[in-house]
Amino acid sequence: MKLDDQRLFSNAITVLGKVLDFRSIRHNLIVSNIANMDTPRYQAKDLVFEDELKGALHRGENRMISTHNRHFPMGVRDMEDVKPRIMYCKNLILSNDLNTVDIEKEMGKLAENNLMYTIAAQIMGKKLEGLKNAIREGGR
Repeated sequence: MKLDDQRLFSNAITVLGKVLDFRSIRHNLIVSNIANMDTPRYQAKDLVFEDELKGALHRGENRMISTHNRHFPMGVRDMEDVKPRIMYCKNLILSNDLNTVDIEKEMGKLAENNLMYTIAAQIMGKKLEGLKNAIREGGR
């Protein structure tokens, strides 16, 4: 998102957009792990992005003073720099063929990821609905 777009939309929408993107990528990784659970020497992967996202939000805190510690920080301009990190699950070998996929853990991660995606999408929908209402009511 460009700087001009960030002035139009709140930081919450920018952050939620990144969260939705990352959750979608993580979903594909988890599904790939499940599909390869019987592939010899396959190493399960996961996507780690929460720390990167928190770091970008923290860097943005220095640009404007927040009135409450639970408010989203203002002035976040480097969301484009937030990149997820792929992590390999090498330490856990579950079978003789050196495959590291634990189907129970993967199904749990898939359920959690789907829930987090749904929540972020619902929050994004409410934010956009609020903008729509503000635009509609602003013309009266």
